[in-house]
Amino acid sequence: MTKRFTWKVAPVDPTAEKNLVSGLGVDPLVARLLVNRGVNHTGAAKAYLNPAVSGVLDPLSLASMNEAVERILLAIEKHEKIVVYGDFDVDGLTAAATLWLFLKELDADVDYFIPNRFTDGHGLSSRAVRSMKSGGAGLVVTVDTGANDVAAVDLANSIGLDIIITDHHKITGTLPDAVAVINPARDDCGYPFKRLAGVGVCFKLCMAIRGGLHRKNGISRDKLPNLRKYLDLVALGSVADCVSLTGENRIFVHAGLVELSNTGKVGLKELINISRIDGRQVTSRDLGFELAPRLNSAGRLGGAEPAMELLITCVREKARQIAVFLNESNQERKNLQNEIFHQARDMAMEQFDLDNEKAIVLASDQWAPGINGIVASKLVEEFNLPAVLISFKGENGKGSGRSVPEFDLGEAVASCGSVLEKFGGHRAAAGLAIRKDRFDDFRSMFFEHARQALANVNLARTVLADSEADPGVMNLSLVRAMGALEPFGQDNPPPVFVGRNVRFDPQPYFMGDEKKHVRLKTDGRNEKIEIVGFNMAGFFRDHDLNSASFDILYTPEINIWRDKERLQLRLMDVHLSRTIADN
Repeated sequence: MTKRFTWKVAPVDPTAEKNLVSGLGVDPLVARLLVNRGVNHTGAAKAYLNPAVSGVLDPLSLASMNEAVERILLAIEKHEKIVVYGDFDVDGLTAAATLWLFLKELDADVDYFIPNRFTDGHGLSSRAVRSMKSGGAGLVVTVDTGANDVAAVDLANSIGLDIIITDHHKITGTLPDAVAVINPARDDCGYPFKRLAGVGVCFKLCMAIRGGLHRKNGISRDKLPNLRKYLDLVALGSVADCVSLTGENRIFVHAGLVELSNTGKVGLKELINISRIDGRQVTSRDLGFELAPRLNSAGRLGGAEPAMELLITCVREKARQIAVFLNESNQERKNLQNEIFHQARDMAMEQFDLDNEKAIVLASDQWAPGINGIVASKLVEEFNLPAVLISFKGENGKGSGRSVPEFDLGEAVASCGSVLEKFGGHRAAAGLAIRKDRFDDFRSMFFEHARQALANVNLARTVLADSEADPGVMNLSLVRAMGALEPFGQDNPPPVFVGRNVRFDPQPYFMGDEKKHVRLKTDGRNEKIEIVGFNMAGFFRDHDLNSASFDILYTPEINIWRDKERLQLRLMDVHLSRTIADN
């Protein structure tokens, strides 16, 4: 195994750390974690460690919010049919479920429409507009989509169907002529927090509707739905969409994790149970690596309606059956993903000079389009380059891309819009539709954009560790204290430490079906400490643990098994101590 990362240790601010230790009574390592995340005085630290729902921003400061609320209240009053138009990923599904459940509580006549990845593609489609109109809809509210669908909104207007758009994706042209377009990414939107997920924008709409019913209709707040119970869905969608877990998102996810651990939604309960995380506090890692992939699996291999039904059903047996189906679909997705990844990886290494190229663009007639985004993520992880994968069926192709932090993928795809049938996305991810005869043009334009945008950017994969810390200082009490910085995710990474000259017990345990993973032990203060390295077995087979010492990059975790807590260190990178003097 070659070195995975370049390691750097964050600079120290002893004064700020000392003030936090004395002001909060926290361990010095916890103080250092806070300072490394820009939290360097006691007041800010108290707010960071205890995010309050009272800190949520006024939803009416979002552009178009008043118009949206007025139109929805009118539809509820007239008992006009409202259709919630979602998306097939977890952000879109949780947003659709949130708004549907909320409107149901208000006794609205509400239905939902989840587009099919394969027949509708991303966004608001003309087929869906006609279908919803013929089904009796008078108002459609999009969630997590629609901000760039000018033609579909024009069609809706021409046949007498009102559209309200809620979205968070980059706007690539003129705004659609909708009743309202609620999107913090609008240039003319003064909303102070720009990084909401689609489900976050949808939740703001629910807040505004609730407020409108109180102000305009005189309904007392205690007679209106308590929105806190929807924060489980907001947390799930926000983590799944990899939005920044700072600001308002941190408040949503922090409160949502508490709600999720005691959720009243039977579908989420069954999903938690089948994911084997029942009986303990749900974490942001559980959302991203256990719950979200299962919900996503249906839409990647077929239609996403089962996932939507799981989120809104109140029938336990139905929820259990869907959870089993999603679990099986997720396993099928994993198998297909591994097959496509190995093909794509080989193609990338054959077709491109990956030491000098700035991007990866691949296409095949054999790939399932629903898997492209995940495989693109794996390629980004492997090569640290933005990657776009396209699946062709006949002359029509659908693609998904993922990016590195230094590269705005949504902007890059938009720069190639003249050769695309459809496109959309944001900095980290994008989707597109393309004709086969324009593929070479797209690849050339995309590569040229990447070369210019990344010309003076060092794409070396660097991990900024919080501190050097011998593994022996770690214990359950300290790691619990570090857990106060949860939720971990985008822009709030888990704690990472560098351990120098670590010695392991000489007998590693190789595990997993293919024995690719390894479990090691090292000396702690009072007992042995367990260290787990995923996909690192080969490295330890090649080195003599009796005679060598190692430098390790690791993150501490609490592993819960059969209701028992155990300290575990997750190995991120490792090499012989003598080979890393330059770090």
